[in-house]
Amino acid sequence: ILPIMEASEAKEHFGGLIIGAQATLCMISIVLSELCYYTYGENLNEPIVILMLPEENPAIVITKVFFCLTICFSYPLVIYVTNQVIESALFGKMRYSSKRYWLKNLTRTLNIFLALVVGI
Repeated sequence: ILPIMEASEAKEHFGGLIIGAQATLCMISIVLSELCYYTYGENLNEPIVILMLPEENPAIVITKVFFCLTICFSYPLVIYVTNQVIESALFGKMRYSSKRYWLKNLTRTLNIFLALVVGI
């Protein structure tokens, strides 16, 4: 959220925009959760509802592809902030050099591998 706020031209309205965006996402999640519960009821046995949908339906295949793309495109947004926090803590007082450059790349690589391990 902070990088988006810094890039925003209307920083004074950012609080209201964030509250509106979060409320909208919260309502979408609640509606989707209720819809899934009313549809599947006690038969809900998968952690991700999309896995319970019929696999032979082309619309479901397209939805699964879009779900994967959403994860692929949202990961860089999340990891960017994580890298900024870690790098400022580790390398904030270090002067700019090739050593610092490669250490930052190493921490970014380790962050990706850690995310892979946790994800798997």
